[in-house]
Amino acid sequence: MKLTPIFIVLLMTIFSGLLSAKQNTKQNNQREFVDQYNKRFEKQKPSIGDSVLDGVVAFDELGKPFPLARLKGKHSVIVFGCLT
Repeated sequence: MKLTPIFIVLLMTIFSGLLSAKQNTKQNNQREFVDQYNKRFEKQKPSIGDSVLDGVVAFDELGKPFPLARLKGKHSVIVFGCLT
């Protein structure tokens, strides 16, 4: 079977449309996930001044457990992330 240039262009157009539709679906799914996550966070997010639950343990720069209850009654800033 000999493929004519018009047939090849037609196939390329069809496949590019299918790929584009698949990418749009993936982007929409990602947006939906982010929107749902943000809505849940808005309902549950802590406010400035809220107390940290008892029993929550962080780790200091040496990797030793540090119960956040030790900070009760003190103004504190907790930094999340890498310390190096």
